[in-house]
Amino acid sequence: MLECMGLIQHIKVPTHKHEHVLDLVITCQCDSILLHEPKIGHFFLDHAVVHCSLNSVKPGASLLSSTYRKLKTIDLGALRGELA
Repeated sequence: MLECMGLIQHIKVPTHKHEHVLDLVITCQCDSILLHEPKIGHFFLDHAVVHCSLNSVKPGASLLSSTYRKLKTIDLGALRGELA
């Protein structure tokens, strides 16, 4: 199913103490987000630690500008006249 969606599951060895692959690293086939294949570390409780280096860049901060109207300063009589 992953393959038909263009995805790859990178964990190939068991990550659970009962020999199951429960911890996944899934990426798009066309992406190069992984710097290195994930490495399985020691077990913590019943799951193994998965070490993964990602090629990601934090987007720069962007400033948003917004304008608003002070509702308390609106002349309701003039507004009613304009709407009529």
